[in-house]
Amino acid sequence: MMRALGRVVALLAILAALTPALRDPFAGVAAQVADGDAHARAGEWTLARAAYEEALAALPGRAALLLRLGAAQSALHLRDDARQSLAEAAAAPWTRARALAGLAEAEEDTYRAARLWAEAVRAGRNDAPVLGRYAEYLWQRGDLEQARPIVDRWLRLAPEDENARLRAGILRLLDGDPDGAATLLRGVGAASPLLAALSVGDAPASPDFSLRVGVALLSMGEHQAARVLFARARDLAPDSPVAQSYYAYCLHLAGDDAAALGLLRDAAARWPAYPLAWYFLGEVERDAGRFATARGYYARLLALDPENAAACVALADAYAADNLFADAEAWYVRATELSPQDGRFWLALAQFYVEHLAGVAGKGVAAARKAVSLLPDDPAAHDALGWALFLSGDMAAAQDSLETALRLDGDSPSAQYHAGSLYYALGDRARAVYHLTRVLDVQPDGRYAALARDLLRVLK
Repeated sequence: MMRALGRVVALLAILAALTPALRDPFAGVAAQVADGDAHARAGEWTLARAAYEEALAALPGRAALLLRLGAAQSALHLRDDARQSLAEAAAAPWTRARALAGLAEAEEDTYRAARLWAEAVRAGRNDAPVLGRYAEYLWQRGDLEQARPIVDRWLRLAPEDENARLRAGILRLLDGDPDGAATLLRGVGAASPLLAALSVGDAPASPDFSLRVGVALLSMGEHQAARVLFARARDLAPDSPVAQSYYAYCLHLAGDDAAALGLLRDAAARWPAYPLAWYFLGEVERDAGRFATARGYYARLLALDPENAAACVALADAYAADNLFADAEAWYVRATELSPQDGRFWLALAQFYVEHLAGVAGKGVAAARKAVSLLPDDPAAHDALGWALFLSGDMAAAQDSLETALRLDGDSPSAQYHAGSLYYALGDRARAVYHLTRVLDVQPDGRYAALARDLLRVLK
């Protein structure tokens, strides 16, 4: 979710910077553009695209408008349309750098993307948003060293940009400068786990420092940087099952399952009493769709730690993925029995009921109410309760819960889809179309997008 948010912020930067470039001789076009920009700021990319298309119909070929339209099309994963709009925008010198950056982001061929990025950076050498987008592209590919000079220039141009400070702070950590990293990271909201790890005071040259900071990075979704620290911990402590297991799991997150499984199997053989090796083995196998094998590893973990509620949920997930719902239900319930005051396990049980056993909606309502009582600010808990109530026929209560979920997280594709379905059932076509369209704005691909398109076809 944080990466997706960073991408939207980068796209919005295009809109803000290009406003002076638009000189509208028609009064109505300015209003259309302002309307599109307002929708873009709200993440309502479908409505933004429509507004920009109307503006371009009145002023065809305007580079600033084409760049806006390309950004909206890219956010909606309409890659061919985005390439066409951005290619036209790249012809104008004042929009060239950002249009090329957009083309690079939409390009699936690695070689062509690299060429486009090189052109974009040359054209936008002093354009902080372009440099930031290129740095993020390199970062997600794991090219941290190649990203380093781009991040440095980005930070010089935009010293208050939290994303620039986060990237620069992580690089300082990898350089063994925790004090310099902390200075950059203070005040960056996304960096709180990292700052907490740094506050412990481990010596930077110790394996404990690399492990603690690596785990914090992993919790932030920064597996590329975490892998560097876990590798360092392995070098410092070659007999550490913790370092080897975490390093292997980062390899899995980077797509190297063969190497990950080799290291994890070795860890399980060398340190059979270390539970995390079995857990990570289960995760790799489950992600690969080998659910029976995953269940075997989770069972080994539970044999070592029979009161581990998280392991119960992992095992239940692997049963549910194989449509073995009776076994799945038993293990979800077991997790709530082991940790009755942990709302996460009640939420997992509620989500299981509403996703797989809609016929027992009453159980889903009870589990979701418990989750909401323990997690009152969790949008997923309110979403699960709203959907359970919908399935049980209590439309008024369902509406209240789903609206609460959307107030807490308007970018939840699940809550948006459930709200759209609710309003469809209530006969409120306009609100149904709005929420179903928002699903496509926030998650153009995936399960909820497919469901939303199916229902929109019925409505339209």
